[in-house]
Amino acid sequence: MLIPFILGSASESVINPTGRKLLAAEMAAGATTHAARAAFETAGLGPGDIDVAQIQDTEAGAELMHLAECGFCEHGEQGRLIMDGELEIGGRIPTNTDGGLLANGEPIGTGEKSIEAKA
Repeated sequence: MLIPFILGSASESVINPTGRKLLAAEMAAGATTHAARAAFETAGLGPGDIDVAQIQDTEAGAELMHLAECGFCEHGEQGRLIMDGELEIGGRIPTNTDGGLLANGEPIGTGEKSIEAKA
């Protein structure tokens, strides 16, 4: 029996002290990317070591963006992962197997802890 546990976690915020809009190139490695790297480093693991992922999805596109930002795929590969069933239970990396935050009514207080991965 597989007993899941968390080996590493991290949190990061994006602060733009200039107040100006940032260009896409300036945002390439955003808060999610930095937090994922820190969590993987703390755990001594990488994205390929993860068996199940719970990815923040407070809007429809967030899960897709965060899959790449967390290193589970390259940007642009998310559609293939979906179409090939790799995110489903029994797939390569089952993702948001509980339906995610959207399916759970986006309960208050879960956003901060919703990006989890279990190895």
